[in-house]
Amino acid sequence: NQQPTTNNQHNWFQLRLHFMWKLFSNFALRRTDSFLVLSLFFPSSRSYAFQPISSLGTHRTALNRRHLSVTGTPILMQKERCIEVEQKFSTEHLDAVHKRLGDIGFIPGKESKFMDWYFDNTDFTLCTQDCWLRFRHPSDSPDKGSWQLKKGRRISNYVSMGCSSTIYEEMEGSDAIDIVETLLEAGSAKTKDMSIDDDDAGNATMDGYAIPKIPRLSGYAMKPFARIETIRSSWKAIATDTESIDQIYDCITVDIDGTDYGYTVGEVETVVTTDEEVNDAKEKVQRVIEEITGEEPSGPSPAIGKLETYLIKNRPDVYEACIKSGSMKSH
Repeated sequence: NQQPTTNNQHNWFQLRLHFMWKLFSNFALRRTDSFLVLSLFFPSSRSYAFQPISSLGTHRTALNRRHLSVTGTPILMQKERCIEVEQKFSTEHLDAVHKRLGDIGFIPGKESKFMDWYFDNTDFTLCTQDCWLRFRHPSDSPDKGSWQLKKGRRISNYVSMGCSSTIYEEMEGSDAIDIVETLLEAGSAKTKDMSIDDDDAGNATMDGYAIPKIPRLSGYAMKPFARIETIRSSWKAIATDTESIDQIYDCITVDIDGTDYGYTVGEVETVVTTDEEVNDAKEKVQRVIEEITGEEPSGPSPAIGKLETYLIKNRPDVYEACIKSGSMKSH
């Protein structure tokens, strides 16, 4: 009499496994502006909507399209936020900077050479909102680049402390294009630019270089307003057999950039993932700046960035629009 019971239990276990598999293999997470919708494909076709999750951020790009192999159904996964805290410094005395970096435990890595293309429409919808869309690729491999967006952040609990560090949230790939498209739509910027035909956009050039073609944004009159080639030397603090890395220098990168138009500038940066970490990150950046330059945060104004310098020299119209909107400071 026990065998039927065992078989029934086994059958019931198989039934539950089958149900769980069907449930798992027939759902999809899909995004609507600020909602997560979990759709279960039962005969009633019911959908269950959930309120926005604050940790995902306010932008649609807080979700990343990662495709998991669940019967071919795409599942949108949360992308870790990337908040860059950085501050520029002068490299007027470059040999002294190199020596000082070595003295405090930084060593240079391999130099890299890359090209940045910055894009906006004719109304400068992006840059006047402190949003910078660029295509970055190795100088010798234009086909191996990526679309990136740096979006200026205003952190509510950030304490300025009189310094000039900047805070940017960074997105890449389709995430970057998604949020750019949203910003352009909000700015009613969908005006067709007939000066560059969609079919011939790949043949357009700037400074003798082929202009990268932006995916999905052909109807927004997007053009490059800056093209900057950079040779970068990146420095990191490395532990030795006898000494560990100072906590201040941990996760800090020092970049020294030389551009194709003759400007050189240094930058100290670190990356965090939450707003709560920003103040500590800024303090670390400022301490390293002080170690390198010997200047207090309230001292002389920091060096001007390479993009600002390019705009002042080559695109004063873009620079003035940014000054007027407050996305850049006048120098």
